[in-house]
Amino acid sequence: MSDSDECIKTLNKWIISKKHEIYDEFVTKSTNTVKDLSDYINTCANLGNKVIHAINNEDDVVLRSVEWPEELMECIRDVIIRIDIIDNITNLLITYPENNSPKHMEEIQAENSGLN
Repeated sequence: MSDSDECIKTLNKWIISKKHEIYDEFVTKSTNTVKDLSDYINTCANLGNKVIHAINNEDDVVLRSVEWPEELMECIRDVIIRIDIIDNITNLLITYPENNSPKHMEEIQAENSGLN
């Protein structure tokens, strides 16, 4: 798989899955305090930075340690797709970690149900 659209689709699924795992770890099982939300945001950012660093260094060991999808290994070998992947990781894990978080998805569903 080296088609950019397929790579980004796979990446986004992986990011959403990771956000759900992190959300469950820090928010779902907590009292939902500001500290818990802050821990969620910081953990997303740390994961994003770790993955970007591993991609740039072509560190397969680190990528596998974060359950990086095998399909994306080929994607990051293409420089143009790699740039798109890093941009998406930056946007979804570092800059806007709340987007596509479980809480965000609940809010969108609530809004959409009100439209019906």
